[in-house]
Amino acid sequence: MDYGKITETLVYQHLKSQFRQDIFYWKTKQEVDFVVRSGNDTCSAIQVAYDNLDDPITLQRESLSLDQSQVQFPKAEAKLIAGRVPKTSN
Repeated sequence: MDYGKITETLVYQHLKSQFRQDIFYWKTKQEVDFVVRSGNDTCSAIQVAYDNLDDPITLQRESLSLDQSQVQFPKAEAKLIAGRVPKTSN
């Protein structure tokens, strides 16, 4: 079972039901799962990750996607939604 795709689908369904704005996928060298627009304004760039964000390589990859989106959409709020919450050290 692909939990990453399931998580992305749940996020998409939530965005569609709550905001009803234009929602699209963005890709250049990196990708962002959802870019939410209202009219001509880009409101949010949302990256969904189910992978373990405790792994520095995974966290860097997911963060880089959002960083790149901020160049294209500087007014958008960047959000990283994690399917698995990173462990915290005590």
